[in-house]
Amino acid sequence: MIPAEAPAERDASGPFGSTARRYRRQGWLGTLPLPPKAKEQPPNGFTGQGAPYPDKARVRSWLETKADGNICLRLAEVPRQWLSDDVPPVYAGNNVDGWELFGIDVDDYEGKHGAEQLAELEAELGPLPDTVVSSARWDDSPHSGTRLFLVPKGFRYRGKACATGHTGPKHIDILYAGLRYLLVWPSIHPTGSLYEFRWGRPGGALKTYTDVPPVGDVAVLPEAWFLHLETGMGGNADAKSDMEIGELEEWALRTFRECEGEPCAEMADKLARYIDQLDDSDSHHPMNDVVWSFTKKAIEGHAGWYTVVNEYLTHWRDVTLGKRDDATLTAEALRSIDGALAKAKAEYDDSRGGYLPDDKCSAGAGDVDAWAAKAKAKVDDGVQPQRKLFGANALKAAEQPKFLAKNRIPQAAITVLVGEEGIGKSLFWVMLAAAITTGKPLRELGLPARRPGHVIVVATEDDWSSVVRPRLDVAGADLDYVHVICEEQDGSGAPTFPDDMYLITEANPAPTMVSCDAWLDTVPGNINVQRPQEARRALHPWKEAATQTGAAMVLLAHSNRMPTNNIRDRYGATMALRMKARATLYCLQDADGCLLVGPDKANGAPARVKATRYRIDAVQYFDPKPDHDGKVPLLRFDGQSHKTIKEHLADEVAAEKDRARVVSDAEKWLVAYLSDGPRMAADIYRDGAKSEFEFSRDQLKRAKKRCCAPAFHKQDSPNPDAWWWQLLTDTSGDGRG
Repeated sequence: MIPAEAPAERDASGPFGSTARRYRRQGWLGTLPLPPKAKEQPPNGFTGQGAPYPDKARVRSWLETKADGNICLRLAEVPRQWLSDDVPPVYAGNNVDGWELFGIDVDDYEGKHGAEQLAELEAELGPLPDTVVSSARWDDSPHSGTRLFLVPKGFRYRGKACATGHTGPKHIDILYAGLRYLLVWPSIHPTGSLYEFRWGRPGGALKTYTDVPPVGDVAVLPEAWFLHLETGMGGNADAKSDMEIGELEEWALRTFRECEGEPCAEMADKLARYIDQLDDSDSHHPMNDVVWSFTKKAIEGHAGWYTVVNEYLTHWRDVTLGKRDDATLTAEALRSIDGALAKAKAEYDDSRGGYLPDDKCSAGAGDVDAWAAKAKAKVDDGVQPQRKLFGANALKAAEQPKFLAKNRIPQAAITVLVGEEGIGKSLFWVMLAAAITTGKPLRELGLPARRPGHVIVVATEDDWSSVVRPRLDVAGADLDYVHVICEEQDGSGAPTFPDDMYLITEANPAPTMVSCDAWLDTVPGNINVQRPQEARRALHPWKEAATQTGAAMVLLAHSNRMPTNNIRDRYGATMALRMKARATLYCLQDADGCLLVGPDKANGAPARVKATRYRIDAVQYFDPKPDHDGKVPLLRFDGQSHKTIKEHLADEVAAEKDRARVVSDAEKWLVAYLSDGPRMAADIYRDGAKSEFEFSRDQLKRAKKRCCAPAFHKQDSPNPDAWWWQLLTDTSGDGRG
């Protein structure tokens, strides 16, 4: 694993000059210079999400002007030829089209407790493998250092790592292509210590590199860690305005509601929480996230943007000033504000169409409420749609069908998700919501990576705070993009449609998906869905809303228990669900307790799309208590089936018939076996297993029940505690008194 020392090359005047080309030849492409014996700043424009990596010409120019400086690495994609042969082709349920470097930086010195926090993470997620580690504190802090791993390229991650439920300061930083950079050998720390690479596990026996380590020595990050830390797709997806910072600030002051005034309750609550979370072990990443969080709230109509940003940055500077000089901090703050406002201006002009809610928010109120109030005012004003007779050529031109999930879930249409209760189908819409709100792909469903979208949730069957919210959190949903239609802040008060459909059709931005779980609970009481015409009348507003918003309307319904392999006969409540929907997904539970999901009806899609299999994992979310283990279910992709969902249903029905036949055979055998009188249960199990049918204990127990063959203790037997079976028609030697 650890190579022998390579022949030394001619050293230039410093760490960067002597090693930059050697790093690049070993597959470390993100080489950047720093000032001598310093940790910042690298050249402008080469760090952060979407920034380019230096090419050979740029590195040559730095070798001429910055050779005496330290060297750092922006963690980059690793060329395929430098990877070891054992990297997996499939990772976390997705095909991998490239790998990039990822760092877990543990600070365990001067009152920081990174090693303890890492132990908590390993207890939850499993141990990290031995890998390449960079540190300048091997002597005084052997548990500190940045552990390097390989992860699939193109994702974003949390800026800090901590175990579920951790409170207080976090002393483990995350480094990846879009965030931070890594100082490496032979750079000199400001204290004078030398950065070194070692291989193994800090705190244990390690091997020291004497040159640039091969990238192939870097281990793959375990999937559980990836799923815990990943927050969505990265890349250059965020649209930004090309206005200058001064113009952007003028736009914000002119546009945001009460920009320099008193913050609304939502903004004030966020400010207090973020100030409490300020931790001098980190600064850059939380500051960027917080400024964007405030800015996003501002374009959703919340008041006091300038006030809260200014107060937060004042506190941020107080806890960060000892790490960087005042000029550097000012530049960082301005870059953060510039980036947030540029994104906000682009979103305001594009997806929001220049609309900013002007309603006063109350504590905890979301932007959906503001949009809804504005929309309802139009309804109350008596504005009614006017129908006209259009010529065909006067209508919209032909459009290619669009899918949220290829061949499964169309956009601008109704999809019905059907299955028995209690098998995990609600977890399916939660998984979709997590992918949509983070921009993360679900490749097994044909759902590509894209810009994050909004999701509207109607949840009538499950409690918000104890069921729905924990499931969304565990699945990784971005709750800033999730909106819930209800009456109270506890999530109660289910809507009815079409009365409340304006909350969906007037939402701005329009939702990418609406999930209604369960649809039947939202149907007005005066509609009898058993009557097809009334059922279609209840569903039609959903079709209209889908067309108007472009959203995928996912309506959940229960199946019935008819013993038929015709899927059409298994729809509960009404067959109109299947007829009115553009697509339907049917859910089954297989013998292993996994969820099978596949299309039954998908207009415009191939007829034989295979079912997808998901296992249901329990993830620790709450603290365990005597009455609840604190775990929350989470769907994880477990492979594509080689059968369609209709074929799986046919197999299930056939298996049920086989089980019934086996029970019938077992009944016949048991009646014959007991015809001569009572027999010990142990003998029955033994002889039944040896019979030509090889009956199991469960099959014989079911036959016993159907044959009305009670069990009893026979007092005059050598073993009075043994169980005996007999037919009710038999009264010989019964010993039951």
